[in-house]
Amino acid sequence: MNPREIADFFEKLWFKKSGRNAAILAVTVALFPLFLTYLNVLWSLVWTIAMDFGVIGLWLLAQQPPVTPANKIGFLICISCVDDLESEKLQEDFIRPLRELIKSGKTGYVFHVMVIPQHIASTIQDIEEAQALRIKVKAQFMIFGRVRLREIDGKETHIFDLEGLVAHNPVPEHISQFLAQEFTELMPRKLHIPTENDLLSFQFTSEWADAVARYIIGFALAISGDWDYAEALYLNVKNNLRDKPTKFPVYTKLKERLPIRISELYQARAMVKYTEWVESKDSEFLIQSEIYLQHLAPIHQEAKEIWNLKSIIAFVLRGNVEEALKQIKMVKPPRAHQWHLNMAFLLGYQGQLKNSIRHYRIAAEQIEIPPEILSQIEDFIIWVLKNEPSKHQLYYCLGFFNWKIKGDLVSAIRDFESFLANNVIPGIEKEKELAKNWVTEINQLIANTYLSPSSTPPFITPIKVQHVA
Repeated sequence: MNPREIADFFEKLWFKKSGRNAAILAVTVALFPLFLTYLNVLWSLVWTIAMDFGVIGLWLLAQQPPVTPANKIGFLICISCVDDLESEKLQEDFIRPLRELIKSGKTGYVFHVMVIPQHIASTIQDIEEAQALRIKVKAQFMIFGRVRLREIDGKETHIFDLEGLVAHNPVPEHISQFLAQEFTELMPRKLHIPTENDLLSFQFTSEWADAVARYIIGFALAISGDWDYAEALYLNVKNNLRDKPTKFPVYTKLKERLPIRISELYQARAMVKYTEWVESKDSEFLIQSEIYLQHLAPIHQEAKEIWNLKSIIAFVLRGNVEEALKQIKMVKPPRAHQWHLNMAFLLGYQGQLKNSIRHYRIAAEQIEIPPEILSQIEDFIIWVLKNEPSKHQLYYCLGFFNWKIKGDLVSAIRDFESFLANNVIPGIEKEKELAKNWVTEINQLIANTYLSPSSTPPFITPIKVQHVA
């Protein structure tokens, strides 16, 4: 056996236990006599054993898959083949083009592509083992499966059995299922490629897999909150598909869905800026939110939360109450408590106190409103009063809100009394009379509650008295 044949032998067997054992045997046979020429038997044996352990260490190291570096998106390719010739063809005609496509473009630098060697790929038999491998190498995306060569209709054909995995942060079950559905619908899973034109077919499949992978990874990044990376991947796919044939169903679906996915990112950004405004009342956040709204797809312009956000922007940034009311009324059907609470505030701001209270009453009949919503509404009304003290009628609305919806009787009395203390607003005699009656009613309610033998005021702690004879 010449040196080349020996090298080929060890290259094929190295990753197997038989290859390890053969390497240990070769090292022992070659080195022990050599050591004997310079050392005694004991030290020759020690050094030979040390070399054997070195071989074992290198073999164990070769068994370990690569790991994704920090700040990179791990892209794992784990495809097994039945023979070396098929493996070489797969590597050259499918995996190499796929790796080059993934690493290309403006987003290529974020990917770390890892190709699992055949000796490891052949051990992955099901999705559980594939998931374990993906986690071990810290990859966000994984294509795994096998390629076989079979004769179909008298022609030699490559049969691809592929699956895909993608990592994302914990999300509601329906979102996770939607992502899985997208993957199943778009990813090339069962492919038959005749060998007579396999080069072009492999190249096409690589482009297909690259487009879908970027789209799915973008989706996973989006639901994980990494919107900038997600948008970069979406735009990369969109640009790459510009000249692709629209007759291919997957490309057609991607072209249809990408504008929706990009719009979802801007919708999320707009809502985040709104949340930041709620916490800080810095109008700059609403200005940024309005800019994001301009990028929404028509389907998202019709969303309930977007109408509400546009209403807030119209009121806060431009003081346009009529426009704010118009946006609120676009939400249909107006059954939710949030809708009635928004209407109640805007009508109260306009001085339509009777209609305002009507909406507050309807909201009070709804199911229990989350405490954080109640707190935001109260804070908002107080913020408006602080900036516009002339809108004194809002104390009337705030009092009714604290009484009937929030259940804060003490604050309700304080708000009604603030409303009654103002004598500037004309035409509110009926509302002042109602406010007086409500203050009396609330005081009586407090008195009856605290004086009831079966109840204890919240500021009194019962004490058990010990009687001593």
